[in-house]
Amino acid sequence: MTLDGSIYGLVQASQGRFREETQLLVDGIPFYQRLNSGTILVTSGLGGVFPRGIPIGSVEREAEARAGWSRSYWLRPFVEPGQATHVLALVSGSETLDGSAWWGLEDSISPVAPGREGSRGNDPGETPTGGPGW
Repeated sequence: MTLDGSIYGLVQASQGRFREETQLLVDGIPFYQRLNSGTILVTSGLGGVFPRGIPIGSVEREAEARAGWSRSYWLRPFVEPGQATHVLALVSGSETLDGSAWWGLEDSISPVAPGREGSRGNDPGETPTGGPGW
């Protein structure tokens, strides 16, 4: 996603046509939205693998169109993940792993209230009723 959280896409590694170093391609950007060269993209945190706000790379140029409804862009990665052997993340005085505050982002997704994690929204002590097999 962009730093301001207004545009989302999927980033994937893509090996060059002549087997040159791996590049990053962000795909699925709606056709009516454009990313300018130099736009910084960060993790959204929605996949549950990486926390929100980790810088991925900056937009270099638009890639060739593969579909008429979306745009793709080549990214210049900030780091080469394949070159890292060890990573240590230090989070000082924080109970969450939300990196968006480091970049001045506000979270647009409301947190789930304790005890409301289930899809039915029942209280923790309440006996579920009305569902199949209950």
